[in-house]
Amino acid sequence: MLSPTDIQTGSPTGRGAPAVVCVHGVGVDARSYAAVVACLHACGHEASAPERPTGRPVDQQLAAVLGPGHRDHGPEMDPPVVWAGVSGGATLATLALTTHRDLLAGAVLHEPLVGSLTPGPRRLLADRARVMVGEDPATAASRFVRELVGDATWFDLGEPERRRVATTGDEILADAATFLALEPELELLATISVPVVVTVGERSSAVRHDAAERVAATLGWSLQVVPGAGHLAQVDAPDAFAAVVDSLFAGFRSTPTRDTTR
Repeated sequence: MLSPTDIQTGSPTGRGAPAVVCVHGVGVDARSYAAVVACLHACGHEASAPERPTGRPVDQQLAAVLGPGHRDHGPEMDPPVVWAGVSGGATLATLALTTHRDLLAGAVLHEPLVGSLTPGPRRLLADRARVMVGEDPATAASRFVRELVGDATWFDLGEPERRRVATTGDEILADAATFLALEPELELLATISVPVVVTVGERSSAVRHDAAERVAATLGWSLQVVPGAGHLAQVDAPDAFAAVVDSLFAGFRSTPTRDTTR
């Protein structure tokens, strides 16, 4: 796998079409997006995969994704970006869409938790986190991620990445607590004027398909199934996930306008 610095070759500050920021979820890091970022570059997009500070307060996580200007809503604010998130990276976006909507030009959210709107996946995460408590941290972390992404994806990650996952038990538990506690304002999410696509993996469970369908129907977002993907779309099917992100740009003008309704 590439290092995070190898794939952070884009910056969400350019002019013209918005840049893409790819945000990882629980247990994996920015390197999981290497193939997606490469695909987006090949399509002519500016793209990066910032390292989300796992286990940290959400304000620090938003700053890592949106940059130091995420608190500045004035005229010098960076141009808005397209947020492409998977799992926890998608869940964090549901907060950003309500608190920093003027910083986002659009979003592709793969199997996010959306509070009480997604009880099935929320229960799965809570149950897996509960089992981790009191277990050997390395064993618990590895089991958590393996059950989350499935056996095939787990082995696709490679031995070095699986060893890294074994060191992240405390971060996984902190992330799980953070994402389980998020309860975004559904009324605000339903009024988002920028394009939002919620995706679900073709190989994902019925629970995740039902949740994605409910989110899309309730909030008026588009729904797409990612061919060949399970929960970890950026690893399972990077080309297909990047194609969904690329399709979002069809409706953008050369210079995007900000959504200033807050």
